[in-house]
Amino acid sequence: MKRFAISLFVIFIIFVCSNAYAMKNDPDGFRGIKWETKISDLNKNEFTFDHTEENFLIYTRETDELKIGAAKLDVIYYIFWHDKLSGVFISGKGQSNFDSLLLVLQEKYGKGIQNNQFIPEYTWFGKKTYILIKYESFKNEFGCRLGSIKVGEENEKWEKDQAKKGAQNDL
Repeated sequence: MKRFAISLFVIFIIFVCSNAYAMKNDPDGFRGIKWETKISDLNKNEFTFDHTEENFLIYTRETDELKIGAAKLDVIYYIFWHDKLSGVFISGKGQSNFDSLLLVLQEKYGKGIQNNQFIPEYTWFGKKTYILIKYESFKNEFGCRLGSIKVGEENEKWEKDQAKKGAQNDL
């Protein structure tokens, strides 16, 4: 009985917390491109391959205005995994640009979660998308990641499968 009561309490806390911090306006992509869109389905003249990181192909978009609200940005990277748009990484410099982008995100998606009041890092979780923004004062830089929850889960499963195969076949 005690275990059951504890389980109900944990479920209640998760439900309350998830609703209290639920992302409003859960996006299904970024700047008109839906998550899981294949790079091969996009205008090749508009996107430029930039680099790879592990199993991800990173592109920039020629037509992107490097600005969101009043925040000036250095770069917007479009991240593809297995030919599907899995996320976007935005970076820039300066506390004021971070603050401006944070205000835009809070206006659009809600307050967000800040786990430590002394660390300028905020997260949002929706059913389709997660967002993380963080300011690193010692570098005077910020980064913001918007990503597909579904593609992220697929990637995590793929990596676990690769580890199992490696453990069976490569050792």
